[in-house]
Amino acid sequence: MSLFYVTVRSAAGTTPADLSKLFKPSQFKSLSATQHFYLYRATDLQGAGKGKPEWMMMYEMAMDESKSQQSIMNEIKSIVSNPGIEMYRQGLYSLQTSKSSSTFSSLNFHIASNFLVAVFIRLHPGRKEEFDRYYAEEHMDALMKVPGWRRTRRFVTTGLPEDEAECLALHDYDLENGLGGEEFKHATTTMWYKDMMVNAVMSKDRRTYELCSEVLS
Repeated sequence: MSLFYVTVRSAAGTTPADLSKLFKPSQFKSLSATQHFYLYRATDLQGAGKGKPEWMMMYEMAMDESKSQQSIMNEIKSIVSNPGIEMYRQGLYSLQTSKSSSTFSSLNFHIASNFLVAVFIRLHPGRKEEFDRYYAEEHMDALMKVPGWRRTRRFVTTGLPEDEAECLALHDYDLENGLGGEEFKHATTTMWYKDMMVNAVMSKDRRTYELCSEVLS
C-alpha cells in the first residue's frame, strides 16, 4: 500500500467536518485509489509542536507506482483554494513493514478514538540497512510492551535515492497509554537507540495526533 499525507493550518473556527469536505478523496482524480481517509488533530501544539500545523490528513491507497507527490499536490492546490487553509508538509510513502497487537483489527472511530505518534526521520547515507535491523531486532519489541500500543507501520518516501529518502513511522495507541512511562523510557534509552540517534539519524521530527473525525472509506 501507499500513503499520502498533508498537514494544514486553518482559520479559527474550522471544524473537522469542514476539512473532511474540502479534502475528501472523491474530489481528487490522483487519489481515486484511496481506501481509507483519516483526519487527525495535533495534540502537541502547546509543546514540541507549538507553531506547527494543527491538522493532518492521511490517504491510504492501493500501491500505484505511477503516482507522484507533485502530481497529487498540484491537483489538491488547484481545488483547495480556501483562503483560511494553508498547506504545509506533504509526503507520498510506500509501506515497508507493519506490526499490530493481537487485539487490533482496524481503526473504527465509532468504537474508540486513536492516538497517533508520527516520527519523520532522515538517515545519513549508508545507514538505512542498520537502522532497519535495529528496528526489527530491538525497537519494535520494546514498543510492543508500552501499555496501549496498537500498531506500528514503517514507510519510506517513494521515487527518491536512499540517501535522500525520508522514513516515516506511525505508531497507533489507545488514548490512555503508557507513553512517557517506564516501558517507553526503556525503548528510547537503550545503548543501540542512543547509537542510532547519534550516528544514523540526520534529522528527526515527532508529532502527536488524535483521530478526530469519521473514518471514510
